[in-house]
Amino acid sequence: MDKESFDRIIKYLTKHKSTLDETFKLIIIDLLTETNFDYYIFKKILNGAFIIIKDNSFFYKKWVSFHKKELKDNNKNLEPIIYDYFNSSSHYSCSNQYRLGNGIIYDTNNNITNTFDLLIGTTCLHKNNICKNKKKCHTWFQLERSRLSTLYNTITHVFDYVNYIIYNKNIGPFGESEHTEFNNPIILNLKRASL
Repeated sequence: MDKESFDRIIKYLTKHKSTLDETFKLIIIDLLTETNFDYYIFKKILNGAFIIIKDNSFFYKKWVSFHKKELKDNNKNLEPIIYDYFNSSSHYSCSNQYRLGNGIIYDTNNNITNTFDLLIGTTCLHKNNICKNKKKCHTWFQLERSRLSTLYNTITHVFDYVNYIIYNKNIGPFGESEHTEFNNPIILNLKRASL
């Protein structure tokens, strides 16, 4: 990664360190330090790009565990909501899917949202997406504009899904993305052979 790209992401993290959703912050730090992530991809993530990390599910396990611990440590009574929405997306996953949207995030122009959702699951990267060996599954995640936490957000989410069906674009918190699960997802590689 070039220095300018690295510096821009660090500036974003530093500026929002006290208010940024903790799970999202961890994800950005992990992507920055462990993958071929850059500022250009970061902006695409904020617009809802579907991301796959070739990591044998390492980050899936890490981020889901971290998120559950955060909820518990902060005495937030949100875990039942998380469990209720295990498999509530149209995406395929080899493992349980989770909705980790919580707190607030910003775009690169300091616009803010507290209604985003963060979907996470695993994929095996096979054409038919059938996982024969869960050890070979990789982490995927995607930001969505609306968390399924209120009736209004659920209705907005349904409209976003219809838009996806018609235009084949994901609707993220801060824009649209042509990088969908089945159309040119962004695939990140690890900097190291193993974690």
